[in-house]
Amino acid sequence: MKKTATLVLVCLLALALLAGCGGEKLPGGLEAAKMEPLAKELLDATFARDYDKMVQLVSPDGPTAEVWQAEVESHLDAFGPFVEYGEVECVPYEHPTMGDLGVALVETVFENQTVVFQVAFTPDYEIVLLVF
Repeated sequence: MKKTATLVLVCLLALALLAGCGGEKLPGGLEAAKMEPLAKELLDATFARDYDKMVQLVSPDGPTAEVWQAEVESHLDAFGPFVEYGEVECVPYEHPTMGDLGVALVETVFENQTVVFQVAFTPDYEIVLLVF
């Protein structure tokens, strides 16, 4: 009976660990707990159409405010007003030119549809990509 209880406990702990980290190790010591609020900060600026803040939050090599506006405006109009955040999962990704990145997959609920935004980070927590 004691062995069964121990085995069940070990299995539950393993499942909890896998669920918490997506089952895959993030590159360069990235932590999901640090990635999620940074991703949401960028998305909050995106939904507020604060393109200057988006420029500040993304890598210095990232798009200008004008480019962000051109890329984002029509999509946000089609999505409708932002309602709430859903699930967030952080996963590793090997980019062909940028190398190992961590990506926060952020489910967002809008009035007209649900969208998963992908916010990519370098191991130094620099945001280098926003994809949706």
